Amino acid sequence: MSIPEAEKRKLIANLNIRLTKVSLVSGGRDVLVYTTISGAVGALVPFASTDDVEFMTTLEMVCFSSTL
Repeated sequence: MSIPEAEKRKLIANLNIRLTKVSLVSGGRDVLVYTTISGAVGALVPFASTDDVEFMTTLEMVCFSSTL
């Protein structure tokens, strides 16, 4: 299976170059903060409760429905 050239460039541009486990607040939960070779910065934050999951699910549905 061959990957199209545009997808190859996209994959290379989004390579993580740094991944760090940190606490954003003293005594708070640990999160993973990452940077990519293209300059993007992101964070992976664990859900603390089912309310968090429900909120993010609803937010995701609203975001996807508004872009279509």
